[in-house]
Amino acid sequence: MAGNRNPSKGHSRRGVVISHLNRRMRNGRSMSPRLSSSSGTRSSSPGPTTGSSSPLRGRSREPSRRADNDSEGVPSDEEQDTSIDNISDDYLSFKGRIFGRFRLMWEDLRPIVEEGMLLDAGKQLRRRRWVSEYKDLVALAHLVPDLVLDIGEGGLHHVTGELDQARSKARAADVGTMKQHVHRWRDFVPPIDAVDSRHRLGFHNMTTGYLLCPCDLNWNDLSIQKSLQEGTRKVQPKDFPLFLWKSERVSATDFFDGFMQGDMILKAFLHIFIGPSAAHSSASGRSTRKGNAALHGIRTVSIYSIAYAATIFRFVISDQSVLSQGGSGKGRWPYKEFYDALVNAMKDMEDDDLADLLDWWQDTVFGGLEEEAEDEDHGVTSVAARMRAQAADKKARKAASAAAAAASES
Repeated sequence: MAGNRNPSKGHSRRGVVISHLNRRMRNGRSMSPRLSSSSGTRSSSPGPTTGSSSPLRGRSREPSRRADNDSEGVPSDEEQDTSIDNISDDYLSFKGRIFGRFRLMWEDLRPIVEEGMLLDAGKQLRRRRWVSEYKDLVALAHLVPDLVLDIGEGGLHHVTGELDQARSKARAADVGTMKQHVHRWRDFVPPIDAVDSRHRLGFHNMTTGYLLCPCDLNWNDLSIQKSLQEGTRKVQPKDFPLFLWKSERVSATDFFDGFMQGDMILKAFLHIFIGPSAAHSSASGRSTRKGNAALHGIRTVSIYSIAYAATIFRFVISDQSVLSQGGSGKGRWPYKEFYDALVNAMKDMEDDDLADLLDWWQDTVFGGLEEEAEDEDHGVTSVAARMRAQAADKKARKAASAAAAAASES
């Protein structure tokens, strides 16, 4: 991941965190804006509100770039300064977006950052719940602890609030752009377009219904179709849909065979991390503009990013109106539970099987990028590089043809 920790003013980042935290605690000040440790009462300092000036305002701004599948411009990772003295106003938005896509789609970040900073300060905690999440956040956005301390009172609330808002915007952006392109990924019956009404999707469309149908049910059974369309059969988050499997074929004796290798997940991943144009052909690394992975220097795949792509795609082809974590309201399907179930299912895999799955994703999505970069260093596109591109295109066409044939036989 991008964002190496660099020394600043003679102290390591960890040293700065510890010294500032200990100083604040000795003075009786809490990291949280909600409670004052000296009095036990609520702090009078409000958190950031809509339209208020950011504590980052006034710092020098860095130029921004726009990803071809993002709705807002963000600076590329190499443009981010390693010191908070010259930090961009976009830093937290930029980092929050990729953290949500690559590592943690939901979950409140405030307790994660607070717990991690307490551990950084050497505090002993009876319960360590968010250690790995905090480490991954700091690996991707190493200035987060420094910003919390630099802002002062309310810093934890402001920084985590900005990161959470950025994740929400990323989800909205990915949903919006995928809605505009998903109709190009395969033949839908009846056909759908970029502005199709939600009520014509989900189980009310033969193709999206087939893709969303729980893998242990037969979509071609008209009684199954009717029960799903009328809602008499409720689909739960752990009723994994058929589109998760390679060639949309499931083995009841080995559910892990082809799991999370579905063509639609691959296209969704390419759309989000490489660019919409890459998803149209499923050719790895092919996009006319920098996507989110390139902007952040990411050349690996995580189980969380695979689950993220699958979750966004499931919502886009559904008839639900809100991509929600869950709740009792109409149309509020528990997508967080679905996302968590996918992550946990991959974690449950045998080590060798999970390694094979991640290798497949790595080779499919990023396999040609390093060789392509080496060719570009020489200022030419070699014959070998063009042959690799042709081979990748042939494999993509063959896989798409096989998937279409399997779907027509079902």
